[in-house]
Amino acid sequence: MLSLDAERLKGDELMSGSVFETFVATELAKQASWSGVRPALFHFRTQKQQEVDLVIAAGKLVGVEVKKTASPTSGDFRGLRHLSAQTGKNFLRGIVFYTGSTSVAFGPNLHAVPMSAL
Repeated sequence: MLSLDAERLKGDELMSGSVFETFVATELAKQASWSGVRPALFHFRTQKQQEVDLVIAAGKLVGVEVKKTASPTSGDFRGLRHLSAQTGKNFLRGIVFYTGSTSVAFGPNLHAVPMSAL
């Protein structure tokens, strides 16, 4: 058992991004299982190491990044912008889940969203 709580997730370096990513992926998989749409979940990575943690595919694509930060930056959307450029009109939205408390727009269809919204 990991004995995780919100404070440990935020502050413990050992509980870095990988635990955060796994939590989000598991929650999205659970939600997908009861969705009438039944989206598929994928990981996206190019040969040049452009990457998106999760891609939700259900006709259109939603890219999801997970960042253990209270202050997301434009750079956190690099992989999402690349996915958008590669998929064109099939790209619906890009979301960065982060540890802050408010949703913030970072451009058309790109948003930083607090983990609590998940």
